[in-house]
Amino acid sequence: MKEKDDIDKKYAVREKKHRSEKQRIAAAAFEYIEDDQCIILDASTTCFELAKFIKESTKRLTIVTSGLTTAAMLKENPNLTVIIIGGIVRSGSNSIEGLIGHELLKKVNVDILFTSAYALNASDGLTDFSLYEVELKREMVATARKTIALIDNSKLGKSSIATFAKIEDIEGLVTDQALSRELAARFHDAKVPVNIAN
Repeated sequence: MKEKDDIDKKYAVREKKHRSEKQRIAAAAFEYIEDDQCIILDASTTCFELAKFIKESTKRLTIVTSGLTTAAMLKENPNLTVIIIGGIVRSGSNSIEGLIGHELLKKVNVDILFTSAYALNASDGLTDFSLYEVELKREMVATARKTIALIDNSKLGKSSIATFAKIEDIEGLVTDQALSRELAARFHDAKVPVNIAN
C-alpha cells in the first residue's frame, strides 16, 4: 500500500507541473480523434490530460495504454474499450515498461499514437531518460499509422539519454508556444506539421 501511495504522490507532482499548458495541448490533440479509432496513449501526464477529454466524450474508441492511472480513469466510460500493455511496473512509476507487451502491439491496428517525451530537440528528436520506457515507445511508434507528439514548452530544445523517435518518424507536433528558429526549420524540412495550442 505504501508503494502505491509513493507512486501516486510522484505522479501527482509531475501532473501539476505546467498543467495549464498540458491542458491546452490536450484540448488541441483531442481534435485529431474520431469515432471508432484505436489509439495509444503513453503514460505521460500530458496524455493523462488528453484522457480526461476522452473520458468525458461520447466517442467510441479502443484505447491501448501503458499508463496505469490513465487506464483506471478511462475504464469508467462504457464507450471505451481499454487495453493495458503488459510489462514491468517500476517503483515510483505510473507506467508499464519493457517489451513484454510487444506481442500485444503486433495484434492491434493502431490509428494514432499520442506520446510525450522528456525532451525534444532538432538533432535527437523525442528523447526520454528511462531506457525501459524508450524501448516500449519505439515499439509504439513502429506500430501506429500516425504518431502525434504532445510536448509542452519546458521540454523544447532539450535532450535526454535515449531517442525513441526522430522528427521525421512523427506525423505531427502539438505544443503550446512557437518553436525556436532551429527547431521550426527542422520540422519544416521534415514536412511535419506543428499545431500551437492557444
